[in-house]
This record gives sequence, C-alpha cells and structure tokens, in this order.
Amino acid sequence: MKTCTSMSPGRPGMSEVPWHRRPSAFLAVLADSWRETRDSKVLYVLLGGIGLLLGVVLTANFEPLPGSKPYLQLAARACGIETAGLDLANLDVAELAGRLKGALYSLESSAVLDDADDLPSARWEVVLRRQGVPLVGGRESAEEVSSRFGKVAEGRLFVVDSIGEIRDRLGDLTGVQRWKMTISAGPDLRVAWPHRMTLFWGAVQLTPDSGAPLGLQIFILYKLLTTGFGAWIMLLVGVVVTSFFVPNMIRKGTLELLLVRPIPRWRLLFYKYLGGLLFALVLLLALVGGAWLATGLRAGLWSPTVLLAVPIVMLFFALLYACSTMVAVITRAPVPAMLVTCLYWVALFIVGVLHGVVETSRVEESGESRPKAGVSLSELKSNRSGPQRRAPSRPVDRKPLHERTFGKVVEAIHAVLPRDRDLDNLMDLQLVRDLALAGPLRDFATRSMSSASVGLGITLAHLGGFLLVACLIFSRRDP
Repeated sequence: MKTCTSMSPGRPGMSEVPWHRRPSAFLAVLADSWRETRDSKVLYVLLGGIGLLLGVVLTANFEPLPGSKPYLQLAARACGIETAGLDLANLDVAELAGRLKGALYSLESSAVLDDADDLPSARWEVVLRRQGVPLVGGRESAEEVSSRFGKVAEGRLFVVDSIGEIRDRLGDLTGVQRWKMTISAGPDLRVAWPHRMTLFWGAVQLTPDSGAPLGLQIFILYKLLTTGFGAWIMLLVGVVVTSFFVPNMIRKGTLELLLVRPIPRWRLLFYKYLGGLLFALVLLLALVGGAWLATGLRAGLWSPTVLLAVPIVMLFFALLYACSTMVAVITRAPVPAMLVTCLYWVALFIVGVLHGVVETSRVEESGESRPKAGVSLSELKSNRSGPQRRAPSRPVDRKPLHERTFGKVVEAIHAVLPRDRDLDNLMDLQLVRDLALAGPLRDFATRSMSSASVGLGITLAHLGGFLLVACLIFSRRDP
C-alpha cells in the first residue's frame, strides 16, 4: 500500500531544497551542541571559576616606588651613544666605544618640581653636562639634545618640555656644554619603573621591597592568565567535555534521526566539530577579555596584543579537538578519545621540552647567547661589563647533545609535529614590544616569526589531516 503526500502548489518539499540553501541544518546541530554543553553544567562552573580568578586580580595594587635618579642618569649617558639597535642583553665595551658620538654626557643635578613625590607622574628640572672630545665632537644645539634625551634603544623614558643652554667662558674654552631642562615622563617610563605588587588590597605582597618593573609584572600576569595556568586548565576541561560530543551524536537512534536531514554526512560531523569549538570560544573570550580588562583597570596598562591569546589558544584547542573527533569516530566511545588526545598533548609537550634542550646545546656550542624575553632597566644598569657566560661543563672529548643521535632524532620528530611553543611565542614576542625596552627584541621577533610560521603550517596540516580522516570514515560507515 502506497502512501501519497500532497504538496501545495508553489511550495516545494523539504527534500527538493538544496542543503546549501538551508542554514537551519547548521544551526540545529550547533544548538544541539550548545544544549549538550549547557546541560552538563561544566560551562557554568568554568565561567564561575574564571570570574573568581579575575576577582582576585581586581584586588591587586601596583604601587610605584620613589627614585628617578637611576633613570635620569641612564637617559643622560644614552645621549652620547647611538642606541638604535643596541643589544641590551649583550653589552660589549668595544661596541659601545664604536657607538660614541664624540662626547660624554652626565647628569649634573636633578630636582622634582612642584613639591611632588619622585614618581613617574612628576616633572623634573635637570642640568645635563656634555664634555666634548677634542678634534672629534663639535658643539650641539639645544634642539638636538632635546630630541635625544630620554631615548633608550627604541623606548622613550623622558620628554623634554623646555631647554636652555647655560654658557660660561670656561666651558667654551674646555669644550663643556650645559643645559637646564624641564622634563616629564615619556610613554615608556612607567613600564620600566619599579612597582610593588600586592593582592587583597595590600594584605599579600608578591614582589620584594625593591619592587619590579611594571611591564615585567604585567607580562607574567598575562602569561599566567591567558596562555599559562588559566589556558591549561581550560584546555584540559575542554578536551574532557568535548570528547562526549561526537560519541553521543553517532550512537544508535541519535545518528539515524540526524541523518534525516538532507545534508552530507561529513558536513554533519564538521558542524558538530564547530559546536565544540564554540564551547572553547566562550570560555576563552571570558578568560582573555576579562584578564585584559582586570589588569588594565588595576595597572593602567592596556596592551591589545594580549587578545592574540584567543586565536592562538583556539588553534591549539582545535588541533586537540580534531584528534579527539577522529578517535571518537573510530571507537565510538568518549574515553578512548579523551585518553588518546591527552597522550597526544603530552607527547607534543615532551618533544617541545626536549627540543628546547637540544637548541640550548647548539647555542652554547656556537658561543651565541639568545636574547631574553624582556630586558628591564635594572638589568641594564647591573650589566655594564656584559653578560657572564658560563664555561661548558661537558668533557672536551664528548659531542654536544645536538650532534648526538638522540638530539638528531628529537629534531627530526619535532620537525613533523605541531609546535605549540612556537604558537605561544607569537603572543610573547608581541607583548615584549609593548612591555619591554629592548630594541633588538623587535629584530628577534622578526627572526622568530619564520619558525612560528612553519609551526603554524604544520599545526594546520595535522588539524586538517585529523578532520579529513574522521570525515572519510564517518561518511562511509553504516549508522
């Protein structure tokens, strides 16, 4: 017995409408994923944990410590040196001598104006002294000194508000010039100024009494919240929660109901994958956006580059979730998907750590020194004789690690695996530009972008490979 279904004229049946013209299929699968996440209550627990963590950050206080003299002296000495591109991490006497501009500058006196505290918000009156080198350095104008004073590497510590030359007969005969200047803080002074950080409205002190550069503190805080401890917890919980999405979809009954929709099976799986990414995106936006707002409100530093943590961490989660999706399609069970994904994550971490050890061996063998992730003014002042390189501790007749079989195997494996550390360094190198004063770090960031680009390509290749295998198996397997 045949059953006929009548259709009203001008209104085609659902089967006659192409799938690509019906976005309701995608929205339906997305709504199923969101409903499954919401019903698990994990999302609300994580959002509550993020809110609690950011609430603790909002109790932080960053108190600047008085003491402008070291920074004024540094700004004065820097007037006689060409600081553009100077490697602050590897100061060399010969290089400094080659950068001299024919004169030596020193700070003769300084005083805080308007009876204000000696803090970055103050203004100062200083007397700058220049001793010209005979037959090398000529006289300089006030405009030249004004444009150069306060500039260290690619940072600007002080800005000259007014300047006037103090002339006397003896100074003209001996080649000495002196200027009386009124100066105020430049855009980078507060970042380098030492601050004392406390939590819970001053109850718990986190820095020593001498303080630490504000930029360094914010950098560490960003790392802990966005790509460090906070991101690791979010990724781990995300892997556990989303490992149930695909097995629940392909179990008997549910899959048959979903296949009623006239869309390709691989697209149905891909929609489910996007639904899992939506879960991570909500948490990441709350964590990174909240960290940016909380630190900005408490410290007064707004670095938009920290928002790069959202696509960076999302990409790594997308890689882990693609691995989980592939294993879930093969096994139809959440536990194997969860365990294999965690083992894959641990393997990437171990290979990354071992590769870092091999790279350290190569750098030590070549005698090079890697630039630091940030150089503060206190490090610069205490490093006048250059960095102290330690003598190699390995025996002379023993090969360095990167030349041994173990090191070569580690490098070969690292070359074909996704590089989560390279992705993490993308944000670090961007943050250094906002929160540090080391000019060559910009060049280091440019050089490092090539390896990060390769790591990004390998990560996308692994992600696409996992999804391709999952979609092929899901398309050809019977419900």
